Amino acid sequence: MERATVKRENDAATLSPPRRRRRDDDNDDEQRSHRVARGGSPPPQEQYSRKRKDRDHNGHSNSERDRHSAAATTTPTTTTTTTTTTTADGEYGAKSEGGGGDGGSDKKKQKTKKVKPNFATSGKLADEANRSETGVVLKWNEPGEARRPQLKWRLFPFKGEESLESIPVHKHASYLFGRDRKVAAIPTDHPSCSGQHAVLVHREVQVNDETEVNIRTVNKPYIIDLQSANGTLLNGKRISSRRYYELRSKDVLKFGQSSREFVLLHDE
Repeated sequence: MERATVKRENDAATLSPPRRRRRDDDNDDEQRSHRVARGGSPPPQEQYSRKRKDRDHNGHSNSERDRHSAAATTTPTTTTTTTTTTTADGEYGAKSEGGGGDGGSDKKKQKTKKVKPNFATSGKLADEANRSETGVVLKWNEPGEARRPQLKWRLFPFKGEESLESIPVHKHASYLFGRDRKVAAIPTDHPSCSGQHAVLVHREVQVNDETEVNIRTVNKPYIIDLQSANGTLLNGKRISSRRYYELRSKDVLKFGQSSREFVLLHDE
């Protein structure tokens, strides 16, 4: 009996602490509920645990919000810039360059044409040099070998069977035929003739004598067509434009479709 009593007392001693803890916890809950009911504040440990839970919850929500905002700001965008290039002649070309996103890889490069500078003569200086005193630009410029002839050359015009007054062509180095009376030395008024039709020019050239040993300088008359519309006829044959053709005594000239003939002769 004594052994059984001692065993129960030992068991009671080992079981008593949990019961006391439960009673203490129940007392704490009752005290907390009374304090809350009276408008009191929970103990500091509980306040700390609640603040920690709220901070963890808010931090989680803030981190999620930050991730969403970061994902929104890092959305790939495509930017396009345009650059303009200038060529040597003031020719402009544009090129587009894309960057960012997938659009840049699909962008096609535009090819710009490079215009090379043209250093060819424009002819303005020649026009000013060939301008006559009346302001008309001449189609032909007198060459450096042009000289007044020693022989007294004359043109004898014929209109059908009718002989007209002769025209001396030895006083100057060259004579211009055409309808433009401002510059023409010998007018040709037929409608088929051009304003500046042809030129008779005396040129100083070098020729060989019969033995082909000695070279001598002589003055000979030549005719040149100035790209007229209806051409120039030498002894009934049309000559090429912009070429000198030597004239001899008794040669016959006609201009355009005019029936007037000019016979070249010189005094002995």
